[in-house]
Amino acid sequence: MPAPCGLTLLPFEPKHMRMIAVQPAQAHDWPDCDARDGRAAAFAAEEHCWSFADAGAGNGGGTIAACFGMVRSHAEHLTAWAVMSELGIARLGYVTRWCRAYIAGMHERRIDVTVRRGFANGHQWARLLGLGFESWHYRFFPDGEDMAVYARIDGLPADVWAPADVWAPADFWRKGYAADRVQP
Repeated sequence: MPAPCGLTLLPFEPKHMRMIAVQPAQAHDWPDCDARDGRAAAFAAEEHCWSFADAGAGNGGGTIAACFGMVRSHAEHLTAWAVMSELGIARLGYVTRWCRAYIAGMHERRIDVTVRRGFANGHQWARLLGLGFESWHYRFFPDGEDMAVYARIDGLPADVWAPADVWAPADFWRKGYAADRVQP
């Protein structure tokens, strides 16, 4: 059944990666359909992967608005990933609330996500998902850009692993991208 914003939740399938027009900020990591195919096959083997589809996408028509999932590193560690098209505020809000609730329902000791240094909306989205900044990995990507790691670590108070002085792009809030307008 579609959400009020017109999206339907589907179990992730590799073909969904070919049906998404990736937003410009993620173009470095998901450059074209051929580059997505290898990751899509690995992601499809995971149990925690979903797609947010426009009407008709499950029947071969329509498009995929976003894909989200978690890859298991070991029994107590999941790494989240997401690929999104350019979403309007209602759709972004729906996807954010759904993903945040899904992560909150997981019982693994550690859930993390990585974000390119220059991807301001990605940094804010990681916080909206309930993850706190953990560390920088310098010159991580093939093009030399740095990567931030955000995590939820059970059993540790947030101020231990999520310092309050981490860079937070205020521009994200001014442009109205926040799903619920509650700044983390």
